[in-house]
Amino acid sequence: PLPLPDAVRNLFRFLIRSTGAVDGVLLARHVSPEGAERFMAFRPDGQPLTQLAVPFNRSLAATVLSMNEVCVMSAADLGTLGPVELQPVEKNRQHILAAPIPVSPGTHVVLELFDKPGGFTPDDRKLVAASAEFSSELLRQAMAERQNRRLLIDAVEAALHASEQATASLPSSQEPEADAPLPATVMDR
Repeated sequence: PLPLPDAVRNLFRFLIRSTGAVDGVLLARHVSPEGAERFMAFRPDGQPLTQLAVPFNRSLAATVLSMNEVCVMSAADLGTLGPVELQPVEKNRQHILAAPIPVSPGTHVVLELFDKPGGFTPDDRKLVAASAEFSSELLRQAMAERQNRRLLIDAVEAALHASEQATASLPSSQEPEADAPLPATVMDR
């Protein structure tokens, strides 16, 4: 599987070239089975975007997900969406094309393209809709690999912590001496 930043970068490279958009963002929300929520964003170069100031439930991404279809909006349209707040990266945009990308239960992704000169066309909308279907599997695999890597790191950290606790619980007479010579049975081999 492709690492998530590479998947995002390649997806944007294709869509920005194909539509003529000047910028974009990929917004993702993951809710774990325990109910913990994580909201993240990625720039077109695949790097994380840290300027998420609006909670997901009040964001444009949440509105696009609720519509469950590709949306094309102008700056004037954004004012008609009700109590939607824009993320800093979405502000001062003249044109936005946003598409929900189904990834997996608990994981919601919205791809947004910005400011195509002259606005986005029905053909752009069709292209992004078709790309969203394809991107779903690409992002599912990339996010699964990222999650597996995170689980592995967590497991290693837990093992190290358990080892440190076990060592700390040993009486000081049982701790091996660092400068003690190796036993004769080891030295004879």
